[in-house]
Amino acid sequence: MSDEVALSEDTQAILNEFLKEKASHEERFMQLAAEAQDRFESVKTIDIDMDTFQEDWNLSQFWYTKETSRTIAKAALSHGDRIAVVSAPSTYFAIVELAKEDPQYLDKAEKCVLFEVDDRFAALGRRFSHYDFNKPFEIEDSLKHSFDMIVLDPPFLSDECQTKSAVSAALLSTTGTDPKFIVCTGERMESKIHKLYKKHNMRTTDFLPEHANGLSNEFRCYANFECEQWHLNS
Repeated sequence: MSDEVALSEDTQAILNEFLKEKASHEERFMQLAAEAQDRFESVKTIDIDMDTFQEDWNLSQFWYTKETSRTIAKAALSHGDRIAVVSAPSTYFAIVELAKEDPQYLDKAEKCVLFEVDDRFAALGRRFSHYDFNKPFEIEDSLKHSFDMIVLDPPFLSDECQTKSAVSAALLSTTGTDPKFIVCTGERMESKIHKLYKKHNMRTTDFLPEHANGLSNEFRCYANFECEQWHLNS
């Protein structure tokens, strides 16, 4: 008996269309990455946004709502100088958007780097650095200890993912100063976050992040500073 599964004509047609669309998207991102250095000389010339990227649930990707992205981005831009955005691409693009709207943020946006496992974002050129939380120490030497603001959204609600992500955050943060951290993750990770960032006095804020396509897990925002966007819970 053959192990092959025969698909109906309609099902095969749907599959073929899906594969064709997937190949087209992959080709487009390869072209964008190849052109990125020339096309995106300044953040003002970045002409892609989160609508360019579909969520990949296999990578645990759940984009924020526009309001949530902009809230986090405003806090980061207002209280940091050089910003590392880790596993939170929608926040990165909100930073770019705000910089286009308000020139006072341009310099900070130019220095901002997105650390992300999804290589589609290589379309950003030098503003992208491949990052896999499973390899927390694999960060470019030139980027270590050079950010005073770390925005982080660990992709999985597990102790392992949170711990490894915190290790990377420590490697990225400046030494000899008081770096600021914004971590958005599940409510059930609260005690873990407080423990991992204890030396930085991390607290739960009253800001509740929201996701564009909904997410069953209750999300919270943790930070070690107060700002216009949130207060720290007692």
